[in-house]
Amino acid sequence: MNLLIGSYIGMVVDIEISGDKKHLGTVIDIGSDLIVICTNNKYLYIPITHIQRIELSPNQSDQSLPPSQSLLKNKEQISFPQMLNHAKGGFVEIFVTGNQSLYGFIINVLDDYLVFDSLGYKTILIPLYHLKWLSPCPPNGQGTPVQPSGSVLSRTLEEQLKRSEGKIVILDMGSSANKIGLMKKIENRVMELEMFNGKKVYWNLHHIKTVQFPE
Repeated sequence: MNLLIGSYIGMVVDIEISGDKKHLGTVIDIGSDLIVICTNNKYLYIPITHIQRIELSPNQSDQSLPPSQSLLKNKEQISFPQMLNHAKGGFVEIFVTGNQSLYGFIINVLDDYLVFDSLGYKTILIPLYHLKWLSPCPPNGQGTPVQPSGSVLSRTLEEQLKRSEGKIVILDMGSSANKIGLMKKIENRVMELEMFNGKKVYWNLHHIKTVQFPE
């Protein structure tokens, strides 16, 4: 547990995370790299690395907690990697970038990225360091996750992308025109992307938040 904020368990806090996003909720648990809060009748698992500010709320009125949707077993010490692995196969809400969450299933968790089967967007590769928060959703007939193909996934995102050189790729959900094109080459964590008009753009993989390959 992070001892500096460990005393906040059971208290209502105001949290600001990367991307100018704010949450007000009751602290349920704290690990060395993760905090769990209950807000708006759901549980949020937030990596501490994305928390820019946390402080006690002046309003400490009790709130009723929804039924537990714990991703942890046997009261174990919580951690970000454990939480992700326990979440595999379950229907979850995640937030990475932009103004909306993604809903779907975590298919696999690798060294520095995860494979996400998203409702509406199909398969997305998401670097772990860009996952801002995750919330387990109650099962309400959302379907089942796609079964992983027989191909073996690379342990790192860079190596996985190298295997797809020469394919059309969509970066960051296509948030701008220069994030959609032909992925020509990956080298030293830099992607060479060729636009459909022939223009080339070079992207630092560290700043790419999502990767999709249209079928």
